[in-house]
Amino acid sequence: MPNYSYVAVNVNGNEIKGEHASPDERGVAVMLQQQGYYPTVIKKVGGFSINIGTPTLPIKVVARLSTQISAMLRSGVPIVRTLEILASESENKQMKAVLDDVNSSIRQGSSFSEAVKPHEESFPVLFHSMVEAGEASGTLDACLERAGISFTRTAKLNARVKGAMIYPSIILVVLIGMLIVMLTVVVPQFVVIFQDGGADLPIFTQMLMAVSDFLVTNMLVLLAIVIAAVVMLVVFFRTDYGRYRLDRFKTRIPVISKLTNKVYAARFTRSLSSLVAAGVNMPEALEISSRTVLNTYLKKALEGVVDDVKQGTQLSAAIERMGEMPQLVASVTKIGEESGELQEMLSQVAEYYDDEADVAIQSMLTAMEPALILLMAAIVVPILFGVLQPMFDMMDVVANM
Repeated sequence: MPNYSYVAVNVNGNEIKGEHASPDERGVAVMLQQQGYYPTVIKKVGGFSINIGTPTLPIKVVARLSTQISAMLRSGVPIVRTLEILASESENKQMKAVLDDVNSSIRQGSSFSEAVKPHEESFPVLFHSMVEAGEASGTLDACLERAGISFTRTAKLNARVKGAMIYPSIILVVLIGMLIVMLTVVVPQFVVIFQDGGADLPIFTQMLMAVSDFLVTNMLVLLAIVIAAVVMLVVFFRTDYGRYRLDRFKTRIPVISKLTNKVYAARFTRSLSSLVAAGVNMPEALEISSRTVLNTYLKKALEGVVDDVKQGTQLSAAIERMGEMPQLVASVTKIGEESGELQEMLSQVAEYYDDEADVAIQSMLTAMEPALILLMAAIVVPILFGVLQPMFDMMDVVANM
């Protein structure tokens, strides 16, 4: 019987973690519910995570919520009335349900941070931390304003990265589709013409015809192999080891790694800046910021930074020793430590890498457009040459008769 590790919370927001032997993850969920806990994550030991909680709200939705709560609190509107208004006006059904539940908990005597805690999977980790820090310091409106700014910039950066990948993705899909159509539909039609003409075919054309015949004859088998390979890769990359290897590969890919590393640097420094400004102690701020990176390889590397800082190492020295963040992050952090303006310096380096990410996206697109055109030509032109050359040879023979 396999073991499952789990994370669960009760109605008071208390969190527990542990392991339980069960035939499947549903058995673990039932066991926890009998004890008055609600599972948020169940993970098969040695397997991959199965998240049975609510999905995380879109970052732009959380950004807007943070900004709205901050503005209403600053205007003197009580938190209960604020959540009530925002829930009634929300067009996101998940957001409305979460806000109604949070509001109900607050009416029963819970603090805002306690009421939000059971919804750990719905909000980014930075949101929970900023709410806790804001309540502890009496500056909830200011902390949520910083969180809103951070989430807004992160959402814009994510949108730019995703937008940059749309064009090359479409081109590649069209290219693959065109290649399949040419080899399975166009070339076979010319094969019939060549066979009727009885002409001697060049070696390249014979190879092209052989590839076309192989694809047409074994289409179903090849399709099954492709589907099986995709499924196996998806399952592998959902395991802890597979996800770690994939995330490490993302930081090593030529050209693309420059963009992703700048995105990770911007996300990390922006989160850390917000938490430091909110008064969160450095080790905890580092731990939370590392979880916002969403790259298991870098997250593991940042755990070493957290350990070094806990042992008394300066943050800048720990980041430099880590070696995975751009050198500028360590340099600017050192300046911030020496000047006492760490929060401001981290904020500036986050904005810098935002701009750098924009430049990297434009440079990548500029280089990618001609590269994709050349790739298309390198695939299509030889196929056209392979089928048209024998046609011209046959026409010459006919003309000379």
